[in-house]
Amino acid sequence: MRQTLAFIGLCLITGAARADPPGDLALTPVVTAGIGSPIAIRNAGDGTNRLFILGRNGQIWIKPSGSGTVLSPPFLNISASGTPPPFGLGFSGEGGLLGLAFHPQYETNRRFYIGYTDSNNDTVIVRYTAQAANPSLADAASAQVVLRIDQDSAFHKGGDIHFGPDGFLYIALGDGAGGSGIDGCQRAQTLRPAQLDPGGQNPDCAADANFTGTGGNANSRALLGKLLRIDVDSTTSAGANELCAANTGGTAGAANYAIPATNPFAGAAGTAGNCDEIWAYGLRNPFRFSFDRTTGDLFIADVGEGAVEEVDFQPAGTLVARNYGWPQCEGTTGNCGASIAPILTYTHASNGSPCSSITGGFVYRGAISGFGGTYVFSDYCTGKVRFGTLAAGNWSFTQFLDMGDLQHTSFGEDEAGELYLAEINTDRILRFTSAVVDVLFGNGFE
Repeated sequence: MRQTLAFIGLCLITGAARADPPGDLALTPVVTAGIGSPIAIRNAGDGTNRLFILGRNGQIWIKPSGSGTVLSPPFLNISASGTPPPFGLGFSGEGGLLGLAFHPQYETNRRFYIGYTDSNNDTVIVRYTAQAANPSLADAASAQVVLRIDQDSAFHKGGDIHFGPDGFLYIALGDGAGGSGIDGCQRAQTLRPAQLDPGGQNPDCAADANFTGTGGNANSRALLGKLLRIDVDSTTSAGANELCAANTGGTAGAANYAIPATNPFAGAAGTAGNCDEIWAYGLRNPFRFSFDRTTGDLFIADVGEGAVEEVDFQPAGTLVARNYGWPQCEGTTGNCGASIAPILTYTHASNGSPCSSITGGFVYRGAISGFGGTYVFSDYCTGKVRFGTLAAGNWSFTQFLDMGDLQHTSFGEDEAGELYLAEINTDRILRFTSAVVDVLFGNGFE
């Protein structure tokens, strides 16, 4: 991601969408100092309404409820100035500390999970535990690797992680192609290791010796271009199975996670040999995704290549693997076949210069009148904030704001459902605000 030094002041949003948000809806800065390169915003769901702000450079800061500053020292510091994570932390291309998710029982078990790229550019998911004596600090020594994924380039990492309403951990992975190119290894459509460059015709598809030499599973390449779903409250014993990121060597098949029985390819489901971790496939770079906290519906914002940005949708309760088409299909163009069409798209031409890169957001479920049910998203390159709405079974969006900069990296919710936006270059966190609040939510509770 290219960074600039733009500074944007308080931005008022005008206009009306089908959801009819109030005319005074605004993006108001709530943190303007003390953080660096924010790339994700989370809450712990523990009743404190603290915001946890993830920095690409390796820190997680806490913003206490009602405060405009973050605590020091950071909650966790895996940068060079802190305690390096397993296999180190790398920043090449689109790497760094990219994802954060708190366990649904965080209030009692103090467990949280991070996703990052290591010093070899590979993806690592690690579990940490917050200190019992000080809830504002993580125990850096508690790190436990959950899984590792072999990545072939410095780009298309994906990186977002969330617990779904089902209590399972979802992990977004890009296809691993370099730059803006198309992955010649077709990993977004690869469902099992046997499909990984049969015959060894493509040298770019080979396993990375640095990864396999440190215990990594070469089969994990078949997980790229996917959304994974795993059970982190269980483990898998050594032995024959279809886990593509399981241990190798003397404990082959063992893993610090298990497969939910309802995963599309779990056990004998689907074609033999398909990676059991896979939940959805055909994704290019699903940098940001989210669940609607009210309905449980899943929204995946997939960064396009040269023509179209898209939002993919999976209704709550869907238990079959969904193919979103990449690389045969970009948006609704190409050889889309039976793949699932996106609910929202916009072209690079309509988005304008200097480039296009969708930043997925959330369905708003806070207290602002008329705003509920709106899917809020942006574009990293142009700073265009958009509101998606559903009417008569069809999604459409309206542009409400053009901030004209390259820096919107993430949205996030607090415990009450209020929505925030991270600016990576100005190191700011902004909140959607309005004086028009539903009476039912006036006390901040749903």
